[in-house]
Amino acid sequence: MAFFDKLNGIAQSVGEKTSNAIESGKLSLKISGEEKKIAAAVVKLGERFLAKLDAGEVADEETMAIYSEITGYREVIAATQEELDTLKAAKEAPEAPQADDAGAKFCASCGAKLSADARFCPECGKPQQ
Repeated sequence: MAFFDKLNGIAQSVGEKTSNAIESGKLSLKISGEEKKIAAAVVKLGERFLAKLDAGEVADEETMAIYSEITGYREVIAATQEELDTLKAAKEAPEAPQADDAGAKFCASCGAKLSADARFCPECGKPQQ
């Protein structure tokens, strides 16, 4: 009988440990879920605060330094987007003659006729080579 009592004790111990492990896993998942909710709320808070700064509100010096970084990143994005738009337009634009008999050029983006010394297209404003 001692063997079965010992086996029963081991089974109960394993059952308790398994139950504790499952409960621990559930609690860890709950914590993780709440942390994800906090992260989402922090993003919302940051977006709201950024919108206020964009509207002209002024904050402390450290915050304004971070806002200045964001402004710089936005400028890089805008310039890069402009380059991308130019590349797309050039790819989609029909081949235009580079110069006619009078020395005029044509815009590679929109095909408008340009003067020989034009640096920008008067129609679409794109820089010319």
